[in-house]
Amino acid sequence: MSLVRDVVTGVKWSAVGRSGEHLVGFITTAVLVHLLSPQAFGVVAIAALVTGFLVVIADLGTATALIQRPDVSDTLESTVFWASLVIGLVLTGLAWALAPAVGLFFHDPAVVPVVRALSLTVTFGAVGAVPTALLTRRLSFDSIARVQLAASGLGGAAGVALAFSGAGAWSLVGQVLTRTALEAAGMLAFSKFRPWAGFRRKDLVSVASFGVNLSGFHVTNFVTRNIDNLLIGRFLGATMLGYYDVAWRLIEYPKAALAGIVGRVTVPAYARMQADDERFGRAYLRVVAAIALVTVPAMIGLMVVAWPFVRVVFGNAWLSTALLVTVLAPVGLAQSMGSTTGGVYIAKDRTGWLFAWSVLASGCTAAAVAVGLRWGVVGVAAGRLLAAGVLFPLNLAISLGFVGLGLRHLGRTVGPVLAAGLVMAVGVMLLRLAMLAVGVVSPLATLLTAIPAGAIIYGIALWRLRPPILVEILSTLVTADVAWARPLLARAERAW
Repeated sequence: MSLVRDVVTGVKWSAVGRSGEHLVGFITTAVLVHLLSPQAFGVVAIAALVTGFLVVIADLGTATALIQRPDVSDTLESTVFWASLVIGLVLTGLAWALAPAVGLFFHDPAVVPVVRALSLTVTFGAVGAVPTALLTRRLSFDSIARVQLAASGLGGAAGVALAFSGAGAWSLVGQVLTRTALEAAGMLAFSKFRPWAGFRRKDLVSVASFGVNLSGFHVTNFVTRNIDNLLIGRFLGATMLGYYDVAWRLIEYPKAALAGIVGRVTVPAYARMQADDERFGRAYLRVVAAIALVTVPAMIGLMVVAWPFVRVVFGNAWLSTALLVTVLAPVGLAQSMGSTTGGVYIAKDRTGWLFAWSVLASGCTAAAVAVGLRWGVVGVAAGRLLAAGVLFPLNLAISLGFVGLGLRHLGRTVGPVLAAGLVMAVGVMLLRLAMLAVGVVSPLATLLTAIPAGAIIYGIALWRLRPPILVEILSTLVTADVAWARPLLARAERAW
């Protein structure tokens, strides 16, 4: 019972932290697109490919091992911290030295100083990795939420201030550096972690096999998620990458926030039930369904209103992103629901499988994106969509198999949610056609009408379909003493 209560509390605080963090990010981006050019976004996106890759390598998966292990000593914590910090510093120096080569590869000298500046995020990430893992292990998501909200807010403010002063791409750099530095410092302070216990090679070796496989997964997963940016930046240029980057940002904010709310809590929670497949399986289905309940309407809704949304929020200069958003939104939905699988691999100590899967996914995605490149940036987006359509069900099938379940179990749980999302999409499209028929063409009026109408249609369709996951989620909340869930559960059980 205490585990359920801890998980629900963790979800609540993750909701506060992740939603607030990504809301700040969305507002900041909405302001910056009116002040900066697509080329500025593209240059920073190119540099982020290099530094983001090095951040993934710096972790080595050892910090996550602190979450997965049943018992962790002070010496092990300290050992992982010092190892991560040394690797982070070395990789920061490597990024500084290789920056000119990066500029030559992408045919853009403006990338060189940006890579060097953003290389500091590798060290910042290394400083914050162990403190964040320890807070996650303790399910101290309230502390994590406070740190992330403060760091995101101050980072966004710094970026906007720099943009108004005419800093161009450097406003984006300032935003990232401010946010990552403050987040690392905040995690260190709230965790009360002090790495004074020294360094023991034996402790590092003890988590090496887990960490190496997990790090291999993170590296290949990074390649899978960024191969499109790499090819666009190399062959189509920074401006096209800028449009593509902003389209992904629009999808990433709800996707990362909503999936992260639940996903962040699952690894420590799964680790506590890893030996009980029946219990684990029920929890896993609830997690996937809970993410689907929110990401299905968010992503499908974004597809339906992409054009008026981009015109209202970003302006006509960014209309090229609307088609990209329409194509990439289903990829965002697949990634949101697929984000739950990593926790299963980790909790079941199947990081070798996780690494093998990531290699397969990386190869398939790279091939699809490379083929699509001949049709420009839209072809790249279509390649991502094709790869996701093939890989997504296979990934879920493997992870479900680890807990004795199959896709049919997931279909019974999530199928009604997907059906409700499709009903919503049809309803909103018919509404838009009706508005056009009577002469309403304003994108703002379209949004103000379509969004609430879509929410109502989705809610009614979901209630009529009565997926059992609604009752299960409400039962979990009641078990955790969430008072407002009691009357809703009673009504849902009567309706069912």
